[in-house]
Amino acid sequence: MPTPKFAPVTRTRAHEAVKAQIEEKILQGQFQPGDRLPSERELCAQMGVSRPTVREAMRTLESAGVVVLRPNDPTGGAIVRMPDGANLERSLLDLVRYSQLSVGDLIGFRLLLETTACHLAAQRRDETQIAGIVHAQQVVEEAVEGGTNEAYISADIEFHVSVARASGNRLLELCTSAVRAAMAGLIGDATLKGGDAVKRDFVRRHRAIVDAIRRGEPGRASSCARRDIVNYYLPLVEGDEARTLSALEAFVQSATSNAPPSAV
Repeated sequence: MPTPKFAPVTRTRAHEAVKAQIEEKILQGQFQPGDRLPSERELCAQMGVSRPTVREAMRTLESAGVVVLRPNDPTGGAIVRMPDGANLERSLLDLVRYSQLSVGDLIGFRLLLETTACHLAAQRRDETQIAGIVHAQQVVEEAVEGGTNEAYISADIEFHVSVARASGNRLLELCTSAVRAAMAGLIGDATLKGGDAVKRDFVRRHRAIVDAIRRGEPGRASSCARRDIVNYYLPLVEGDEARTLSALEAFVQSATSNAPPSAV
């Protein structure tokens, strides 16, 4: 495939025009994840801009998770990366830190995500994905017996992400990963004050979710997830947020219990 060429850009907010061209080439498939972009010198020559302009564009692309920069790499340009949920996670954390989202908002969103993911995973009963869930659960149990809180939280996140993956919906998977990681960064320790006893209770509850998914029981899988979230996280909020979460729980309970049998 011939090397994609870039056009000269105007000097007004030139770094944005540079960024836009690079993004467009990636979206068009002219650069794939893992490909190396032209060097700074080549981009400057093709677009008619200065190196600081190109560098500013690259920093913006790196912050957006579009490329990986390799400082002092003698081979030249940045590497196009595969998008993931890391930026979504950072955005959620920033929104909470700057009081645009509350912890209650995260808990409510997680309630919707995880009950839906469990329901769909139990409907689909994909054996390969279920094997991934079982493995993730084993890692959680190992972290309880011989790991740190950090290892346990990481394994717990991966367990719930594996369930979301089994739902067959990529956005559910990405959002579950982002929301759980954001919550772990904010209130992870608050839910583990009971030590290993709390962790073992989570393990017991996880086993119930795994059993329901393996048996193809969407209602029970969703119900298990709903009770886990409400039992552990509802006490962390109060006032209007607590009432909102209680109303959301009632909605989820009604929606999942009245859902028609799956045709999958």
